Parts: sequence; structure tokens; C-alpha cells
Amino acid sequence: MNHFTKIITTASLCLILIPSLTDAKSRFEQTLDGGSITVTVDNASSLSDSVAGGRVLTADRSTQEDCCYSTPDHKGLMKNGDRVCVTDYYVAWFDYTRNDGIDFDDPPYTDDWDRSGALAGFWSLNPENGNFRYTMTGPNNCSNWPPNELITGSASPNQEQHFWDRYSPPTEHVIQVVAGSERYYLGYYQAKSSSNSQFTVLNDGTEDSDGFIHYKTSAYMTSLQHQVDVTDNDDSDGISNYIEAEVEYICEPRRIISIWKFKPQNANVVSDNMTIYLWTTYIQDQDDTDCDVAGSGSQWPDDRYREPIYNRSSLTLRAPGVSDTAPFNIVEMVPKEPCPDPLVHVDIRTYPGYQVDDGDWIERGEAPNLSHDKSRLRYTNYGVPNSGSGTKSDPKIMDWDKLIHWNDTWDGSFGFGATRGPYSDPEDYKTLTSGTWYEGTFAISVEHHADINDNRVSIDVGSIDENEGLFRSNEGSAKGSTDSATIDGRDCRTNLRTGTDRYMYFDVDDEWAYQGSTTEIWITINYYDNSSSGYIRVAYDGTSDSTTATSNQSMTGTNTWKYKTWHITDAYFGNRQPGGSDFRIFRTDYAILFYVDKVRVADVEPQHAYADLGTTDIESDLNRPSSEPADGTTRVKTKGSRDCRRNHTITEDHYIYFQIDDDFAYQGDLSDVYITADYWDNATGYYQLQYDGASGKSTGSDKVYVDETYSWKTKTWHIEDGYFGNRQNGSSDFRIYRSDNGYLFLDVVQVSDVKP
Repeated sequence: MNHFTKIITTASLCLILIPSLTDAKSRFEQTLDGGSITVTVDNASSLSDSVAGGRVLTADRSTQEDCCYSTPDHKGLMKNGDRVCVTDYYVAWFDYTRNDGIDFDDPPYTDDWDRSGALAGFWSLNPENGNFRYTMTGPNNCSNWPPNELITGSASPNQEQHFWDRYSPPTEHVIQVVAGSERYYLGYYQAKSSSNSQFTVLNDGTEDSDGFIHYKTSAYMTSLQHQVDVTDNDDSDGISNYIEAEVEYICEPRRIISIWKFKPQNANVVSDNMTIYLWTTYIQDQDDTDCDVAGSGSQWPDDRYREPIYNRSSLTLRAPGVSDTAPFNIVEMVPKEPCPDPLVHVDIRTYPGYQVDDGDWIERGEAPNLSHDKSRLRYTNYGVPNSGSGTKSDPKIMDWDKLIHWNDTWDGSFGFGATRGPYSDPEDYKTLTSGTWYEGTFAISVEHHADINDNRVSIDVGSIDENEGLFRSNEGSAKGSTDSATIDGRDCRTNLRTGTDRYMYFDVDDEWAYQGSTTEIWITINYYDNSSSGYIRVAYDGTSDSTTATSNQSMTGTNTWKYKTWHITDAYFGNRQPGGSDFRIFRTDYAILFYVDKVRVADVEPQHAYADLGTTDIESDLNRPSSEPADGTTRVKTKGSRDCRRNHTITEDHYIYFQIDDDFAYQGDLSDVYITADYWDNATGYYQLQYDGASGKSTGSDKVYVDETYSWKTKTWHIEDGYFGNRQNGSSDFRIYRSDNGYLFLDVVQVSDVKP
């Protein structure tokens, strides 16, 4: 599976956790102020077209006005030909037009400016009510102004002649070329400024099978002087070498994926700097300094309307004047004075260099605890560095030196993204090989937020964590360092150093629970029972003590994955444990490695039922029928050192049946469940869950095709329409089917209302 397939697959799985999209997106033209300007809107949300169009109109007004719900004095920055995508979680503006913003009469900037289809605007929406999530009081004292979370021009809401209204490239894909003693930037965002760039729209709002919306353009990378020739930055004497590029944006419900592919043509290209940046806010007034754009006048707003100065990353962060900050911990940026002499940009960057891997991320926000009561966005890198053969269908993935959040003190703005340079030593330069396709892929997302009304937050830890409002924290500390591991087929985490690392720390999203806002909770962990020595427990930030201890869970040495749930009634979760953590998992015998897979925190009691099949079944609210149906008789077997059960005769016994205790689930009173089975991956064919559902007693789920690995595997089916009225053979509630007259081996089967 290539990395992009992995992105789409993961995103598809996430859809079960969010409000459903409409069956298909709708496209309409939204009229903006003045009556003569319309933008094309792709509505992939659950909002009606009229409501979605109203959000687009408000977003446009917000770029030049703070009073956005009445007829404005000035038209916003969107123009005819621009594209806007609306989901339940955001409004995204793609700027395809030229000469936006207010004209500058003074050099060095000309009227010839465009953003070449770049992502120029992002406004978060609240999926519960469809309203803008982040509003503030603007310069005209309108309290419900939703300023753009990307383009810094939104800090100029009264149509003043402000520099960033017109010239901010909110999404940059840039290569700085080294040509002898000369250096010049080639940017994708300015490609329409040159007729030689051959800017072309390849995909205009196409909807794929998952309901995701695609926008894709192609062009030659273009310099600030509007040239595409790489050799001498002069197209007039012929274009001997250029860099062909494509940029694709994919609008998913909670995030936007950007895929940048580029290829040098006719000759190798040497670069000392390659970047993908998102400009995210205006921060400092540069007027009356040596950095002023055009001398007299007010080119920068006086007021700061956004200050996303708080940062967190999956990697260690290095910031000026402070000690390195361990992964998942928050570090504050302290900007320098505007236009210092000498010029010093304030950078918060990941460290050490060239450690940016598939799924690593950096985020910035306006709240000190990075809760999403104020704007918070995440930038995630995708792709295994240096993988890929270099063809267009299998491009070579860029190896980024760092993820970075910086305050550009020259331009007075904040931005964040991925970068390789710039470098002063030629040994650090990157040679891009002629004819080779390269790729940089990132996502800007709100998917890491815990929804306010969710009953649970969770984390699936491993080589890449899957976060739903719960994060690992205090990583790299003296007693809490962890490492990814694979055991019994599960991607998980383990303590890095036996004898030292006895804890795993976790931080609950403050929006979900903070300082006693939710006191009664259930904490569930999946752990590997690999030793009969000692026990595990949770120490949590409680009302009376920041390290309140739960009861102990003894280890029994079964060498299987197990789960444990603790009920807590005095949770405080005020980030009072090391690294701003809310709780930690503790293993007493820390000389032995311990393994954790999934951790969940819920404000409703989890429901679990399981049957561990074998010579003597171990059952809890789930069992095989005492009198097995004629097409589902079983026998005891041992496979891969596991005691399990198998269908007795392959020509007659195609199923293994299960009954759920009626007190656990009966006739639809618990319809949304996860059914998990450990199965032996043998021979050919497939496994399928068939359950007593609302629409029929033998409702079929998706099929699991075997791969002939002859090993134990785990499959989880998510059931949203369970009826479980004992309507199958033997008064059963579900059965697992084996095709092709094959042997069906099952070990542990579980039913839970919490995703395992």
C-alpha cells in the first residue's frame, strides 16, 4: 500500500466518527456583494445549499469587514473564478484569480499578482450547528467576526491599503534554485503571472467515491520575475530548463490534503531551500521601520487579531532561549521586535534534522493549553522519506529537514509548514534529478479536536498515533520514554528503557475535560499480558491529588492482549502531572517491557462482552449456543500455540454462532457496537460477520479475505444497526461465516460499544 492509499484508507475509517456527509456534493454559484461577482461552491456538508452559501458570503466579507452579517461597505477578496469547498468542519477558499486586494501605487510590487489556485482561506465550522467556530470582536466592534485562519490579509478588515491583503501567498510551494552565483525563488503560487507557465486546471471539484472533493492544477514553477527558465531566470532567450509541477487539494470532512508533485525537465536542478508553507496570521506592525514596504503610509494594520503562538509536535521542538521541548508538550513562541537589526526570524522547529517521517505533525494555536476554544490547526506530513521510484505514479518522497513554525519578523507574519533550508554550505544542497518526479504531501486539519458532545476520547498508539482528543504526553522524560513496537500482530508502544521507564503519560483534550468539568469517567486500556510479575494501574489528576491511584490490575502471563476499565468519580484533569499530563499508566515491575495499544476515556460506562474459545470457553455476556445449530457445530483445536475452536465439518459447518446476553443487548437497545474476532489466516476465501440487524436477521458485513499467512489476525466490524433479538439459528445474535468450504478457526470474540 503506498502512502497516499494509506491516507485515503485511514480517512475513510475516520468517517464513522463524524457526522455523515450528504450522499453527494452539490455545486452552485454563490452571488457575492455587488451582484456581479459569483464564486463556485462545492457543498460536501450536511448544510443546505442556501446555508452553505450564506457561510461563503460571510467568509468573503470577513476578509475586508468585521461586520459580516449586514451589507458591507467594501467587497471581500474573493473573485469570479475562485472555488470554495464547504464541509461540516470548515469553509475553504481556493484563489484562482489575479490582482486581489487593494492596489499598491508604490514599488517594488506591481499590479501583476495572483495565487494560482492556492488554498487562500480556511474558516473552521462547528459541526453541531454549522456556525463559525472562532469569532472575535473586530475593529468596528462587531463581536461575531470570523477572521480567516490562513491568509494574513484578513487582518485588514477596513479596506486600507495593507500589504498582506494583496501580496500574501497563503500556501507556498517553493524551490530556491542555485544557478552559479545567482539564487532565485520558483513558486507555484505565482504561476499565472507568466504566460510561459502553462497554468492549467486538471481537476475542478470532482467528487470521488468517498465523497472527497478534488482540485488539481498544473504549471511550471515561476520566479518572482515571472520567469520559468531555471538556467538564467530569463525566458526571452529561450527556456532551456524548467520545473514542471502539479498541486492537488483534496477536501475531506476534517482536513485538506495537499499533494505537490514536481519534476525538473532537461537538466538537473540544484536547490538550497525547498519549502511548503502556510501563512497563518499577521502579527506585527512594520510601519515606520526599515522593513516598511513602500515608505510612508500604513502598509500594516495597527492591531493584531490573531496570535497563534502556542505549539506542539509529534517530534522534539527546538526554540530560541528555551530547552528542547519533548514531543507532545507545548512551547510558546516569543516574537522579536519588528524589523530587528540584524534581522532575526524566530523559529520553532523540530529537532534533530531529517527526522520528519510519515505522519509527523506540528500544530499551532491561540489558547495556552491548545484547547480549541480558540483557533488551532495541525500540519501533518505524509510519505516515507526517499521512498518511491521517481515516476509520476510513484514519485520520490521528499525528505524534509524540519517541520517549522516561525515569526517572519521582516514580514511581520506567522506561518508553519515543512522546510529543507536555506543552507549556507553547498554540501547541504539538494540536487533534483532531471526527469525524476518528487512529491511533498501534507494535510491541514481540525481532525485532532475532540468534539464537545462526544462521550469519549481515545488514542491508538503505535508507530503513528491515531488521536481522537487524547494524546501521549511528557514523552522523552526521565521515567516516561516510549518506543513503537509490534507484538502479537498489533502496532503498539512499549517502555523504551527497562529499569527506568515505568510510566506512559496521556493528556486529555481540555475541551473535553478540564479542571473538574467532567468528574465521572471510565478509563479503558488495552495491554499485553506478557508476565505474571507485578501489576499495572493508572495514576490520574484527581480532585484531591494530582497522582490519585486506581486499583491494581494483576498481570497473569497469558501472553494475550487484554483490556481493563477503571471507574473514576473524582477526575480533575487540570494538566497537573509532568508535561501537562492528566494521567499516566504505571507498571510496577518496570524491569519488564510492558505494551499498550489503545487507551479510551469515556463519560459513559463502556459495555464489553467476550468469549475466549477453547477446551473450556471463558465467557462474559457472550457465549456459543449450548446446543449448536446443525450448520455450526465446532470442535477444539490448537493453532499457532492458541487454544481455539474450529468448524467440525467443512462441507456442512460453515458458521460459528454466538449469543449476546439479553441484559447486554436486546432488540435494538444497544445498536452501535464493535464486534472483534481473532481468526486464523489460512487457505483461500473469506470470513464474514452475519448479524441480527434492524433490516434482517442475517445482515452481512464486509468480507475479510484471507492472505494465507497462516498466522492469527484480528478483525473489527463496526455495526450501527444491531437488533440482536435472538433470531438466528440456536437463538443466536450473530455468526461468523467461512467461504470456500474452508476451516474456520476462532479464538477470542468480543462485543463492545467502545472501539477496540
